[in-house]
Amino acid sequence: YQGGLNVPMFVSGSGVIRKGVTDSALVHVMDVYATILDVLGANLPGGVNNSFSFADRLQNDGAPSRPYLLSEIKNDTGQGYAIRNDHFKLIQQPTGETEMFDVLADPFELNDLHAGGLTAQEEDVKAELMAEAELQFSGWSCNDGIQNGVETATSCATTTSIEEDTFPGIQYGTSAYPNPTTGSVKLQAATAGLYSEKEADVAVYTVSGQKVLGFQAVIRSGVIEIDLSRLSSGTYVIQITSPSSTMPPESILISKI
Repeated sequence: YQGGLNVPMFVSGSGVIRKGVTDSALVHVMDVYATILDVLGANLPGGVNNSFSFADRLQNDGAPSRPYLLSEIKNDTGQGYAIRNDHFKLIQQPTGETEMFDVLADPFELNDLHAGGLTAQEEDVKAELMAEAELQFSGWSCNDGIQNGVETATSCATTTSIEEDTFPGIQYGTSAYPNPTTGSVKLQAATAGLYSEKEADVAVYTVSGQKVLGFQAVIRSGVIEIDLSRLSSGTYVIQITSPSSTMPPESILISKI
């Protein structure tokens, strides 16, 4: 599969400090758009084309790069995808068949990792990649390093004025889309272990700490979808807890409009 997706790219010109070197960073053809604008000093409002500038990597091999690459597969049998990080690639065929490869150790993708059984680490990576693909297909992902759509930042980091002792022990790691929301919202936990769970306990609090909703939700492809339409407009904290794990709960600040 790599022969159709992983193709050479050469960059030369003014401002290219790293000359005669090979870079293994993940780059998508769409990233050329943001890179050109970055070199010219122009802004890319809202990341409207899912573009990640690699201009900094022309000078510094330690500069950030894309954490994921997603490609769509579509034929007469349906739609699928291929998603990879810097180590593994997961392929969901339109037929429903799933394949996973270690593209560092097996660049020609000759050995499907499922054949020998996935390790615990590989299971977590698979769940992470599936969840990220679901996020990118269904809305904006805050894990891609790009400020998309209504996003106000390039990461999932959440800033809040809530006092830390209001929700002691809670880690603000979960991401959500859309946020603000008018009703339905999709949540994705940051802790890899939560991806492999089938259900999670969900609690919704006001910023003052009053619990207004509590229920058990089904996790599909690492994503929980909940309905907040019953709540009045305002700011809430949604907490996710794994019922079968000792991992600390995660939460996110949600604006209901």
